[in-house]
Amino acid sequence: MRELTWMYQGFDRQRWMYTAAINSTQAAAAGSKNETIEKNHPYMKDEAHKIRKQKLLEMQKRMTNDKGNNKN
Repeated sequence: MRELTWMYQGFDRQRWMYTAAINSTQAAAAGSKNETIEKNHPYMKDEAHKIRKQKLLEMQKRMTNDKGNNKN
């Protein structure tokens, strides 16, 4: 059952990639600027959000470590 779920998720991602590419191309042809596939792809939005959140947490951790090192 788990493998069927993975197959469906992969298929769904692939279909969204196709749809997002078409939407982005149409928007760019209509004159929209800065149109990217990521704006139309729901899975890429989630992944980009996770990456931004992880980077923010890493920056916060570095800042707290730097503050702790400066106090000594």
